[in-house]
Amino acid sequence: MNIKGYAPGWQLRCRKCGFTQDAANAGIVRIRAFGVRAGTFGKKLILRRCPKCRQIGFHALELEHDPIDSHFEQKFVKIIIILLLFLAIFPPSLFFGIRYELSKATVYQQAVEQISHNPDVIKALGQPIECKMWNGSIQNGHAEIHFRVNGSKNSGIAYIIADKKEKNWDYQKLVIVLNDGQQIILPVHNTRF
Repeated sequence: MNIKGYAPGWQLRCRKCGFTQDAANAGIVRIRAFGVRAGTFGKKLILRRCPKCRQIGFHALELEHDPIDSHFEQKFVKIIIILLLFLAIFPPSLFFGIRYELSKATVYQQAVEQISHNPDVIKALGQPIECKMWNGSIQNGHAEIHFRVNGSKNSGIAYIIADKKEKNWDYQKLVIVLNDGQQIILPVHNTRF
């Protein structure tokens, strides 16, 4: 039975259990759709007890077949999924892309070359020697960086201080500090790689 002034075509949905009933049967009066719209996707929310789950909560007052709202909800869900995928993929790819570009820095590559061919380093660390990604800074032709150096027998951290003169790097310091505290100082005075 649909009384004039009640809400033809509208339904009341429990947001907890999903139970849906005709708004007119639920006693909802909706004259000329006047009122404040709020809540999810612009639906009006009404606080009441659900006849099925018996929980008190907000029920959504919505059209039985609202293609505009349904279309909007589908678009909204797609946008949220795209944003979540973007947030899941973009930061790691940006981080690893930057780290990859940093690994191609000339000052780092030249130091790795010097370390991996130095007989004192090979004796202390063992072969093969693996150098990890560097940390530190390279600004205005001045580099202060450090990175992990691993070998088959031991490992440590390489510390570099270098200045760029024209197209070459002058290394003031190239030291490897092993895990046991021993230091290997590589000869770099007036040497350009």
